[in-house]
Amino acid sequence: MNDQAVIVTTNDLAQAYDILSPVFVQISNRGILKNHAEKLEKEYQSFIEDLQAKGILGREASDEEVVLLSRKKELLLDLTGRRMERAFYVALEELKRKTRLFGGNAVVGMRYETDILNDNSEFYLQMYGTAVLLKA
Repeated sequence: MNDQAVIVTTNDLAQAYDILSPVFVQISNRGILKNHAEKLEKEYQSFIEDLQAKGILGREASDEEVVLLSRKKELLLDLTGRRMERAFYVALEELKRKTRLFGGNAVVGMRYETDILNDNSEFYLQMYGTAVLLKA
């Protein structure tokens, strides 16, 4: 992760800026995107652990909890929700990384969409916005 701060907002900014490019991230725990999601989760593992330590992000489910949760369909949604919560923060960091690649220091109009699939066992998350360079 880069130390250069990138502002992310769901609205516009009052400060003047130059528009650079749309930025887009998608994460899923199914299909061909599953390998990409696992790679990103490993890459951001220390970031995820830091968020968990601060109480911003729920803790990982233990192997025993995964087995128990998967046996009860109504609780499977909780496990998928925890994974999607992690995926949200990973996607946010990836959006910032892509913005830096375009030379930007902010994302305006960030939006995200999620979908829970296959009896609550799989999810899809898409995040997007506009990379901009704030003027001094």
